[in-house]
Amino acid sequence: MSDKPTGIRRLGRHAKPIALIGAICALLAGCGGDSNDSVTPGALKAEIRRTTGGVPHIRGDNYASVGFGMGYVWAEDHGCAMSGRWLTVGAEVAKRFGADGPKFAFDARNGNLASDLYIKKLIDEGWIDKLLQNTGPTGVLPEVRELVRGYAAGYNQYLKEVKNVFSDSRCDGADWIRPITERDVYLNATFWADMLTAVRNELSGFMAAVPPGAPATPQSKAAAVLADIPAPKVTASNMIALGRDATQSGHGMVFSNPHWEWGTADAMVGAHLTIPGKLNVNGMTFGASPVIGIGHNDKVGWGATSAGASVTNGVRYRLDLVPGSPTSYMVDGVRHEMTPTKVTVQVRNAAGQLEPYTHTFYETIFGTVSASTSRPWTAEHAYTWKHSPLKVSGLNMWHMYSQAKTVDDIHAANSAAMGVAWINMVAADTSGRAYRAMPTPLPYVTDEMMKQCAVETGVLNGSNGTCAPKNDPGAPFPGVFPPSMMPYQFRDDYVFNTNDSHWITNLKQPLEGYPALFGPERVVLSHRTRSALQMLEERIAGTDGLPGKGFTFDQFVNVLFDGREFARMWRPDLLAFCAELQTRPDAPASLPQACKAIEAWGGTYHLDDPGAVLFRRFVERTGTSADRYTVPFDPADPYGTPRGLNKSDAVRDALYGAVDDLVKNGIPLDAPLRGYQYRLVGSERIPLPGGNIFQRLNGKPFAGANGWEGTNGSSFIYWVEMAPSGPVGKQIQVQGQSSNDKSPYFSSQTRMYSEGKYLDIRYTEDQISADPNLTSKVIQGNAP
Repeated sequence: MSDKPTGIRRLGRHAKPIALIGAICALLAGCGGDSNDSVTPGALKAEIRRTTGGVPHIRGDNYASVGFGMGYVWAEDHGCAMSGRWLTVGAEVAKRFGADGPKFAFDARNGNLASDLYIKKLIDEGWIDKLLQNTGPTGVLPEVRELVRGYAAGYNQYLKEVKNVFSDSRCDGADWIRPITERDVYLNATFWADMLTAVRNELSGFMAAVPPGAPATPQSKAAAVLADIPAPKVTASNMIALGRDATQSGHGMVFSNPHWEWGTADAMVGAHLTIPGKLNVNGMTFGASPVIGIGHNDKVGWGATSAGASVTNGVRYRLDLVPGSPTSYMVDGVRHEMTPTKVTVQVRNAAGQLEPYTHTFYETIFGTVSASTSRPWTAEHAYTWKHSPLKVSGLNMWHMYSQAKTVDDIHAANSAAMGVAWINMVAADTSGRAYRAMPTPLPYVTDEMMKQCAVETGVLNGSNGTCAPKNDPGAPFPGVFPPSMMPYQFRDDYVFNTNDSHWITNLKQPLEGYPALFGPERVVLSHRTRSALQMLEERIAGTDGLPGKGFTFDQFVNVLFDGREFARMWRPDLLAFCAELQTRPDAPASLPQACKAIEAWGGTYHLDDPGAVLFRRFVERTGTSADRYTVPFDPADPYGTPRGLNKSDAVRDALYGAVDDLVKNGIPLDAPLRGYQYRLVGSERIPLPGGNIFQRLNGKPFAGANGWEGTNGSSFIYWVEMAPSGPVGKQIQVQGQSSNDKSPYFSSQTRMYSEGKYLDIRYTEDQISADPNLTSKVIQGNAP
């Protein structure tokens, strides 16, 4: 195929998405008007059918009823896990548990008080009420509003049935469980779209921002220290979309594998939503959401990964303050006043009594004032954080995906909603076209502005109006890059992402020349990214030993999860080094046996590949820093470099350390992962494959004879072929459909995954009816 860029934005073009928004409105039968789907308040009915593994298939006659079923299922499967999050989005965690009690959201370093104050500010300002007045893609679409209305009612219906008592052992004796409101659902969507990255890093900074001369509290002083601690990056997931040139059938195919938390409020879980004649979408939800965030309909499939490790979700400014007035600042010689917003929350003290805590937020045209020990608010300067806009348009974006017929419709949805501050996505359709984009609204600050406006490292000049984020008429939100400037790409072979930046979406067509806020270019790729390139390029060329060129569906499943560790490229060098080390007097007595184990290892993290424990431990110890390689990185060869293993003292020590880890803990040097890598269910260890590879498993650090306990990583996984006759696919929920340890669906899919099995996607009525474990339940209830 031609490698000429198709649909790639180059700097200088500012195409407006008006036509794209019009296309979306046509697809949804209107934007900004009343929903044709609205139902009489009170009349809600849904059928919940569950197939093998507990996968819920929810059917209703309208959007509110489907949302009703979804909320009911979420409460049944994950109500305990969500109970703390509802307190968080209601700004009630410190009230119930104290400022330093259990953390249900955000980076734990911020504490409950910081999050409660910020969310209470949003509630007091009536932010959601104002947003609901916008019924277009950047507000709340009428269909989405119905879904949310039904969702809250369905969740509360289940609570009513169980009398506010969840059977989950984590909620034994819980007295904080409460019904939810539609506002809770919207604020949770905002948490997912924005607070997870763009805001959470600044919560302590906002709380620490106290004007000079005003009394600082012990809490605000502690927050100033915390604000200087970098927050962890959100890094998760693999996704691939294949076009007609990469599949033997010529159909599009999609793979999505979020690496995420298990059993928490943010868990990703499967669901299938159907309204006859209006909606038929299967996949998974992002947290407690009434829409499918990753999945497929009958024409298009899509996936997502986190861009949190590469994007910059906000910009920091330094203000020049007016002498004698620390809440006034100068811009272009003109005085401006900060806008104060006083917020009060209740906090439970050590004696169990409630006390009010009041904090004042200060807003400027450059964002919210944020302080820390290294960036104090002085008489001369204050610092601010201008982040991506808060929104719930991610709900709209994912709903619009469910109505898409082609990848062009997906692109139109991205352009109209730009719904998440930290996301990558791919899609493929029945015509065999593949697409990848970053529907992420970032502050419109160009690289030139970052350079010319810098007053400190990473800090821009807030006294110069030209340094503020630009406005563009083509952007869905004020002050963000227009969609024509986001990295995106259409291809007929493949597009993918494994949490590296947008640069290498396709090896033949790097994406370059984009604003730095979207991520770095021409930098070293991760082993996961290079592993994906290896699988894709070799299968398309037919050089991997399998029959044909391009993927069959079965090959798509089996190749992607063949368990390969990309660091196995080091094995020839490591074996040569191992032989050399055996001649040294300081070599461990067990080194010859270890060398034989590495030689016999099959190069995978499958459960029964001998030697996998030793090699995984070696990789964990040696790492993948630049000095581990003999051939350095070359941006002209991002797949092939860096390579070679440097026979250094550090690599020797990593090998000796790995050998010692196994020997002293009584682990055979040729041990496979089975027995040493698992999910703990009660006292039972369910063996799990994978590691820090494409087939991801994360969790607790290596614990000697107890190996690795997996607590997160691959979660909802699906492969789908978008055949014109209908989608065909596989899916699995690694952590189980339910996070309730008393549910029959708590670990059934974990056991399947352990055995290398996956569920057939059941999309049609005939497929659902044919499931041998089918159950059905009809629920009815009321909604405001």
